[in-house]
Amino acid sequence: MINYSLVKRYAKVGDETSIKLTYGTAQTVKTIDLMEFAKHIADHGSVYGRSDVQGILTLAVDCLREMLLSGYKVNLGELGDFSVSLHGKGVADADKYNPSVQVSKIKVKWSPGVMFRNLVEDAEYSLVPTLREKAALLKAIKAGQTTVDISIPPRPTTGGSGSNTGNGGNTGGGTGGNNGGDNNGGGDNGDGDLDI
Repeated sequence: MINYSLVKRYAKVGDETSIKLTYGTAQTVKTIDLMEFAKHIADHGSVYGRSDVQGILTLAVDCLREMLLSGYKVNLGELGDFSVSLHGKGVADADKYNPSVQVSKIKVKWSPGVMFRNLVEDAEYSLVPTLREKAALLKAIKAGQTTVDISIPPRPTTGGSGSNTGNGGNTGGGTGGNNGGDNNGGGDNGDGDLDI
């Protein structure tokens, strides 16, 4: 069951003159750590115990990192392919290019396998409040109020400095916040980039 909440976003990202549309955005139930994931695998008829599975997964992560840093693309069957991409500054003269200076980040690219390319066919959904709405409800309960205002306060039009934080992020192949998501409510169909 995929929990989702509804958010309003501009139809054109960053264009505050465009109309606002309602999108669904995925909400995680909780983060499962390695030990819990290993137990889950062991409980699904595995001949190996939780500690064995945890050890294998830990070793797999170490070896995957080692292979990527050695320049390999690693295919993990239905999980998909892992490779790296370099990100940084370019130089005008190719003779002056030095990766130890120009490369600022190496990202891991994940090309999902068949089972992960599109989960829509097997997904079921449950509508839940956003984190902001949950916080407003809790605040109202603590204050003894019987109604809750979940409308988003308008942005100030003039005056002072301050920060504007929204519900950005990515719910696709990469990482993102609980309230994040692209305007279409999901990630792209291409590779996900993860920092190495």
